[in-house]
Amino acid sequence: MSCEPSTELGKDRELLVFCRAPVPGATKTRLTPPLESGQAAALSAAMLLDTIETVDSMGITARLAVAREGDLPAVAALVPHRQVEVQSGGDLGERLGEAAKRSLRRSEAVVIVGSDCPMLSAEHVRGALDALAEGADAAVCPSADGGYGLIALARPCPQLFSGIPWSTDGVLAATRQAADAAGLRLAEVDPLDDVDRPEDIDGLCARLLALGRAPRTRHLLALVESGAL
Repeated sequence: MSCEPSTELGKDRELLVFCRAPVPGATKTRLTPPLESGQAAALSAAMLLDTIETVDSMGITARLAVAREGDLPAVAALVPHRQVEVQSGGDLGERLGEAAKRSLRRSEAVVIVGSDCPMLSAEHVRGALDALAEGADAAVCPSADGGYGLIALARPCPQLFSGIPWSTDGVLAATRQAADAAGLRLAEVDPLDDVDRPEDIDGLCARLLALGRAPRTRHLLALVESGAL
C-alpha cells in the first residue's frame, strides 16, 4: 500500500494520540522528583492539550487512545467532544500494533504519537507521511533516549512491535532489527523527543519558546521554574 503525497495532511490519514489520564501519582511518575506529583500531572495535561492543538492546525482531527478504561472519564473531561478509544492488548507493542490495525481499516495511513512530545510540529507529521508516500512501510522520528517519538504506517506491521524492549534505550535499535528481519522498509525522519526523564525538562521551556511551540507546556514549566506552582 502506498500513500499520495501529504499536501493535504488530513485526507485519508489518521493521527492517533496515545495518552494516560493526567492523575497525580499515576502519570509521569519518572519525573517525580524533581517535580511533585501534582506538577507532573499538570504537565501531562498541558502536553496533551498542546499536542491536540498542533494536530488540529494540520487539518487532521486527532483521535485519542487511552491506556485503560479507567482513564476515559478524566480524559473526556479534559478534551470533550473528542473521539477517545481504549487501547487493547498487553504490553505497549501489542497496544501499538492493535491501534495501528484499527486505524488502517479507516484510513490509508496512520500516525501514532505520544501525548508527551511538546516539540511536535507539522513538519514531523509531514515528513513521516512523505516517507510512506515514497514507499516506506513505516517511518519513525528518532528520539535522543534511543526510542522514537512518532511512528507512521502505511499498512499493519506487527513485526515492528514484537519483542521490543520498551522503556529502554534499545527501542529504536530493536525496531530497526525487526524491520530488517521482516523485509520492511523503515524510514527515519526528523528527530522528536518525548518527555519521560528529569533531564528531558531541563531547558525545555526555553527551547519551546524559541520555536513558538506548546504554549500551555511553556506556561506550566515557567510556573514550576518560578516556584509559582
